[in-house]
Amino acid sequence: MKKALLFSVYFLLVFCASAQNDSCTQRIPAPSFSGYLSDRTSLMILQEPHDAIWDHELQNRLKITWQPLPWISSEWQVRNRLSFGESFVLNPMMASSAGKDRGLADLSFTLAHGNRHALTSQIDRAYLQLTFRKLELAIGRQRINWSQTLVWNPNDLFNTYSFFDFDYPERPGSDAIRCTWFYSAAGRAEMAVKADSSGKITAGGLFRWNKWNYDFQILGAVLPQNELVLGGGWSGNIGKYGFRGEVSWFPPRTDSLKGSNMILSSVSVDGMFFKSWYLIAEILYRWEQNPAPEKTLMDYYYAPASVKDLAFADISALVQLSVPVTPLFNISLAAMGLPGKGFYLGPSFSFSLSNNLEASLISQIFSGRFSKFDRGPEIRQTFYLNFFRLKWNF
Repeated sequence: MKKALLFSVYFLLVFCASAQNDSCTQRIPAPSFSGYLSDRTSLMILQEPHDAIWDHELQNRLKITWQPLPWISSEWQVRNRLSFGESFVLNPMMASSAGKDRGLADLSFTLAHGNRHALTSQIDRAYLQLTFRKLELAIGRQRINWSQTLVWNPNDLFNTYSFFDFDYPERPGSDAIRCTWFYSAAGRAEMAVKADSSGKITAGGLFRWNKWNYDFQILGAVLPQNELVLGGGWSGNIGKYGFRGEVSWFPPRTDSLKGSNMILSSVSVDGMFFKSWYLIAEILYRWEQNPAPEKTLMDYYYAPASVKDLAFADISALVQLSVPVTPLFNISLAAMGLPGKGFYLGPSFSFSLSNNLEASLISQIFSGRFSKFDRGPEIRQTFYLNFFRLKWNF
């Protein structure tokens, strides 16, 4: 019912907006299409109990954008995936949960699933955007990006994602209404309201301005469970290097609001040096008055449940270096330190086979003390994840 209602409202708005400008003599432009097709093979090696797990995934993304009039535009993006392998045998719930949708409208479709495979389709962008001079209104499933830093984003309250999920660069969308006022060339005020699959609301406002060649922002929001968050951030340059930061504070519980008295803050430096080498260095700090029991590694690896679940440890530090060896061959290495927990290494190699075809070798190595079961005791674990991917853009 929710799916049908969303589709009906969306097309009705587009039709009405297009029809009301009868004096328009110009031909309405056709929608534009783009996307990609990728083929990924993965191998997970577990130190204990010495298992090797093979999986495979075919992924297709289709993006459709349409701007029938100068003041109205719309966008659809569909993510189709065929996944199969040994992980389905080890986790019987994986096939039935592969197409799970966190949005208010369930726009995911499990087309087929079995003991070792799942074929799913998900609409993760479906919104209409109206522009009236300095005012912009977006309605539907969209990406709301309030972040400034590059790895961990304490200000990204609507679309929390995992740094390790390299195969989902578009990031998840939110079923939301967003209103933005561009009061100057470099400043804006924004309000957004999002609802999730359980009907819980996230609502907030952001104010951004430019001073001393830096972009500053302050924000406030109410998260699900009536939890308040206040925050801010900045982005600019020190010399030729970018300098960014974010901080979010979750106040303690009061009579009317819940909270955990928690602070998340990230600071990063990035820039190019030598022969177009690109470096990112970022630190995430977490302070919590009453820490919650630790989660499993997989809880952090996949998209965190909320912005409060970004941190593995009280301090997390990452350095990532990308080196273009040739115009067609690039090497990257990410190293993350988790004091008191362990470490992460992420080497990758990418090869441009043609203008639209790329091959990648990617490894992810985790070693440290993590919970084996949700909220269980921590034990030392080591995981080796290796991926080979072919990606064709069209």
